[in-house]
Amino acid sequence: MIHDFKFNDKTIYAKGLGELAFKFANSLIAESDIIIPVPIHPTRLRKRKYNHAALLAKKIAKLAKIKVDVDAIIKNSQTHSQVGLSRAERVKNLRDSFQISSSANVKGKNVLLIDDVMTTGATANECARILKKCGAKRVFVVTAARTYS
Repeated sequence: MIHDFKFNDKTIYAKGLGELAFKFANSLIAESDIIIPVPIHPTRLRKRKYNHAALLAKKIAKLAKIKVDVDAIIKNSQTHSQVGLSRAERVKNLRDSFQISSSANVKGKNVLLIDDVMTTGATANECARILKKCGAKRVFVVTAARTYS
């Protein structure tokens, strides 16, 4: 299901995955002021046609009645696919590849960061790092799936 959602245009799965995330992460959601999805680079977005994390974030935000800002984080460099990379390689691959948009308002807020799949946590850590650097009070992470490399 996760593979089809991510690679085979099964966007319909965002509804159920978002509902499950809302149910199981309710305590984190209750403490969050804003929901922000992990972005993908514009080139990859054109290829895939949608951002999986943004679809999940929108569903969770609707259920939680919390603002979602799909443009808060920008993927400013096209990185190599993370598939098959070690944790150290993933960290290096992602370093400085994200930035906060000028319109993002995260200062003093608890941010719920949404991603589709977490393997090593490198993506979530890099996004959390820049959110904290821009003044986010706390960053919680929710994903649809967890894998291990």
